[in-house]
Amino acid sequence: MGSSIHGQLGCPRAKDKSINTVLGNLTRQFVKEIACGSHHVAVLTSFGNVYTWGKGANRLLGLGDVRDRNSPVLVESLGDRLVKTIACGLSLTAVICLHKDISLTDQNACSSCK
Repeated sequence: MGSSIHGQLGCPRAKDKSINTVLGNLTRQFVKEIACGSHHVAVLTSFGNVYTWGKGANRLLGLGDVRDRNSPVLVESLGDRLVKTIACGLSLTAVICLHKDISLTDQNACSSCK
């Protein structure tokens, strides 16, 4: 539910619909956690993968650029991390790895997980 102006509903065909189905990369994934910022979404799957979509300003999606995404995209920079939980704020996305290190999605602070 909500606005899809930055793609945060996760469905390219969504136009401010009240009920929506996220398509694409998450169709065969079990979502363990979901976190929402003001214009973006992050999910953690049961396999420990993090997907983000929505407004890409300030690199808050962790995808290495500032483009908006209207469907879930795997955050490949976290692929070698053992992500335990995720959180979103107004203009940030953060992960906590198994070793309790906190890393913003566009940084490489969690050296313990490598």
